[in-house]
Amino acid sequence: MLLAYILSINIRYEHDIVKTKLLTSTHKRGVQRAKALCREREGVPRFHISLSGRRPDNRGMSGVRREHVMENETNKFTFRTEKCMPNLNAHVEQRLRNDPLVWLITVRPDGRPHVVPVWFFWDGEIFLIFSQPNKPKVRNVRQNPNVTLALDGTGKFGDDVVVVEGTAELLNEPSLSLLKTYPAIAEKYEDLLQSMREAGFVNQDLDIQALAADYSQPIRITPTRLLFG
Repeated sequence: MLLAYILSINIRYEHDIVKTKLLTSTHKRGVQRAKALCREREGVPRFHISLSGRRPDNRGMSGVRREHVMENETNKFTFRTEKCMPNLNAHVEQRLRNDPLVWLITVRPDGRPHVVPVWFFWDGEIFLIFSQPNKPKVRNVRQNPNVTLALDGTGKFGDDVVVVEGTAELLNEPSLSLLKTYPAIAEKYEDLLQSMREAGFVNQDLDIQALAADYSQPIRITPTRLLFG
């Protein structure tokens, strides 16, 4: 009886060892498959999986930071990739230069976000936005310079999203003076203004100079981090 009891314990122990090895092997294969998927998708900016599930260290403007979030216990993933501004791909650069509107998010004194669509200009290094003086966004930037810019999602599934975090500064130089420094601002919006005049949305004599005189407070935003949807 004692021998049979000892044998039964050994059988159960060996069974548990085999079961553990199988589970470990299955987990390792799953990790290897996920890592292979990461390597395959390395060239696609918006798709990257971080197996650790931990938030990587912020490497600043010279580095690349990626993270991934798993939804519940399914195989569905949401992806986000963060890149420094100098490494923009051609598509993102084109959107930043050509899209007419961007959503500007500032922080109210009580901590609530303030979101407003604005015209903007990207010169490859900084953003320029013209505002009427004493607007909420101007007051918010004066007390908290941390802002976010977001372009609307495009593409078949609306997943072509560009979000930029940055630091805003209120410039003393008037908007009209900056129009001379950056003539591309007028070039960017001339066709849109013409369409608005023809449609009767604005006065027939309204031009970019008149707008700059009204929206006389320039806001310069220096990007600190770029996030792809």
